[in-house]
Amino acid sequence: MTGLLTFHWADDYGALLQAYALKRRLEELAGQVEVIPYAPLRLKGRYHWFALRYKVVDAKPRFQMLRSALSWLRRPIPDPVFVRRRRAMARFRQRYLAADCSLRKARDIPLERYSSVFVGSDQIWNPEITVGLDDAYIGAVPGPGRCRLTAYAASLGGRELPEAYRERFSACVGRGFADLSLREQEAVPFVEQALHRKAAAVLDPTLLLTRQEWEEIAVPPEEEGYVLVYQTEYSEPLLECARRIAQKRGRPVVSVSYYRRDRTPAWAERRADIGPAEFVGYVRHAACVVTNSFHGAVFSILYEKPFLAFPHSTTSARVENLLNKLGLQDRLVTERSPAWEESVWEPSHWLEVSRRLEEEREGSLAFLRQTLKGGDGGGGADFGHRAGV
Repeated sequence: MTGLLTFHWADDYGALLQAYALKRRLEELAGQVEVIPYAPLRLKGRYHWFALRYKVVDAKPRFQMLRSALSWLRRPIPDPVFVRRRRAMARFRQRYLAADCSLRKARDIPLERYSSVFVGSDQIWNPEITVGLDDAYIGAVPGPGRCRLTAYAASLGGRELPEAYRERFSACVGRGFADLSLREQEAVPFVEQALHRKAAAVLDPTLLLTRQEWEEIAVPPEEEGYVLVYQTEYSEPLLECARRIAQKRGRPVVSVSYYRRDRTPAWAERRADIGPAEFVGYVRHAACVVTNSFHGAVFSILYEKPFLAFPHSTTSARVENLLNKLGLQDRLVTERSPAWEESVWEPSHWLEVSRRLEEEREGSLAFLRQTLKGGDGGGGADFGHRAGV
């Protein structure tokens, strides 16, 4: 059996959709796939109403009680939208991924169950996200048996890791992983130099599925023809752009963005209490999309929607990388962009985009097929003999 170790615990559209996509594709290629129910509290706890916040102190994660308590005291009664959204995320997780998130420690992962484990996608190697390098995601896991470990579309969150993490990263990932692939091309040189091994650049798992395959799980909304807003980082210019587009074309604005303190403007309709399947449906039925989210751009591309991608303080690089690959650079908003409310409707060459995407998709699937066959991938490894790495 094949295992999948990823951020399936996150109440986040992109995290759950990429996990679903990789699981589905692996099932077609390898048969039975099980999402490993690993969900350390220091990571999953950030999605609780009383958000558990951690930071690295003296190379160890420490719980920030004061910060967590103060953030909760500002609004101790759960927002009904938060509750409905959390339930929608849980329903999707239980139906398509894993029924529970019971494993709290990396050492409890039952390696003997799997012939191979795919780790990724998402920012599994970003110490800002995982509160330091996480043992499970870098392969520092003890246990019996032999298990081939593959990184699929892993992300560092940038071009390279901070100096403080490099030695441990090189020791654990270099020794533990049989095959390496990254989501961002710009991170490949750092990983190859650090590990003295080849690494591939592959697509985010959501792009491994076709539009028709996403239609199978999409839940359509009651409305259609709206300007859809999805932001993972609050942006006044983005909202103003959406307002002007909607005003000029006489369309409503629908926002599926969620913030603990609601910041949805009065002129937009809030639809933040949805799960991943509903998110796909909202993109499917939008007139256009305005976003600063990577996965907002991904599903706009899959559904060939007019869209604009605004910059994000930490994830703009991967959006730019994707748009460059597919010849959609004009969808990226810059200071030199033309009038936003007009440029969003400019036609894109979707036939050429589709051709490029299919080429990229086939290259990523070739990587999966090779590692499932036990291809060289930079050298094999015995996952069960890495205790104490």
